[in-house]
Amino acid sequence: MAANTTAATLPLSGRVAIVTGASRGIGRAIAIHLRSLSAKLVINYASSSSQADVLASELNSKAADSSDTSPVAISVKADVSTPDDVKLLFDRAEQEFNTPAHILVNCAGVLDPKYPTLANTTVEEWEKTFNVNTKGAFLTCREATNRPGPVATELFFAGKSEEMVQRLVEACPLGRLGEPNDVAQIIGFLVSDGGEWVNGQVIRVNGGFIV
Repeated sequence: MAANTTAATLPLSGRVAIVTGASRGIGRAIAIHLRSLSAKLVINYASSSSQADVLASELNSKAADSSDTSPVAISVKADVSTPDDVKLLFDRAEQEFNTPAHILVNCAGVLDPKYPTLANTTVEEWEKTFNVNTKGAFLTCREATNRPGPVATELFFAGKSEEMVQRLVEACPLGRLGEPNDVAQIIGFLVSDGGEWVNGQVIRVNGGFIV
């Protein structure tokens, strides 16, 4: 987003947002949307460093015409299932932007594309999923909970046949899969002043998939 005279009036002006798992998929879309609302971004990643760095560079280049040359986005590697990494993530945000983070969006997650049954799930696989998807959210103090239906991301398509995907499309009242930006729009509302009175809720962002 290019800086302009209206930037200070945007809903997230002056706020810092940490988005975990922001290098791709839903997390990436949320980071881009929050930046469009003038938030400064901490783009967290665990392994996709090149994608996170490219996103931070793109967001910074769009703000480059401002007289303020300080970055509006940084990428930070951190494993959300590790307490020390989580502390580093929040410390980096405060060091870079001279203020504690105002917004936390948890999007880091893993999924076994083989969809094993309980009997075929190893302890190692279970621990990996639990540590990132559950323990990670706990460690980063989840502040905004969303529950999307099927969303067209690389993670969603992994391990699914075309027939399986089509069945999910047909089961949705809107007749399509969700897009990352469908979720990003809701997150933008929740963390803005307009969402101040919405707290501790599970928001079903699913196009009517579950009524």
